[in-house]
Amino acid sequence: MENTFRELVEEGYAAFARGEVEFLVEHSDPDIEIIESPALPGARVYRGHDGLRRAIDNWTGAWDEFRIDLERVIDAGRERVITIARHHGRGRSSGALVETRVVNVHTGRGGKSVRWEGFASLDEAFAAIGLRKLKGED
Repeated sequence: MENTFRELVEEGYAAFARGEVEFLVEHSDPDIEIIESPALPGARVYRGHDGLRRAIDNWTGAWDEFRIDLERVIDAGRERVITIARHHGRGRSSGALVETRVVNVHTGRGGKSVRWEGFASLDEAFAAIGLRKLKGED
């Protein structure tokens, strides 16, 4: 039985936690596009499998310790999933502990991820894909 796109995204977060970056590459379209939230300093756009690897290296490279806790997954229909996660890190040079909430819209096609786009809030993510947030969503 083939996994749903939501299950693929959840498996991708679990693979990342285990350090299995190639799982993400294998389950991404060769032309994948990763768009960091404009709210992030130095936000970038990455393309393709090499871009995906660079994005992950950039996200994890500044930290002595780094982990992502997936808090919530929202099925947004048409092979789209919204994720809410907490990123935790300890700065490599400063030793400072940092925690931030990250909202992403993941888009799939043909069983592969084709786009990850970051947003500053759940409201922004819902608006970007033309959906209204349900009462009580946060």
